[in-house]
Amino acid sequence: MITLVDEEDDEFVTKYLADKNGLSAGWRGFAIDHQLDDGDAVVFHLISPTIFKVYIIKVYDEANNNSDGNEDKEDDTESDKEQEDSGSEARQLRSSGKRKRGGRK
Repeated sequence: MITLVDEEDDEFVTKYLADKNGLSAGWRGFAIDHQLDDGDAVVFHLISPTIFKVYIIKVYDEANNNSDGNEDKEDDTESDKEQEDSGSEARQLRSSGKRKRGGRK
């Protein structure tokens, strides 16, 4: 048996299937409790031969972050304007008369 300890120190006992290199009998409950989705990263930190500390990195889902998708539009517009301004400065630097390297012959 393998014990998984989450970030809140809750423990979940699972069965290790050596022939399949996987977990059973408890893994599904762990996944449901932690609302694991496709794309989430799960890091298993070995604490002892039968205990793993588990860290979950949730997948970023833009659709769930904005209820109507308009919250960040104002910020995006300002950010785009700043990028445009800095882009014109970059163009000026590129044409500042520097020598260009020739290829090796």
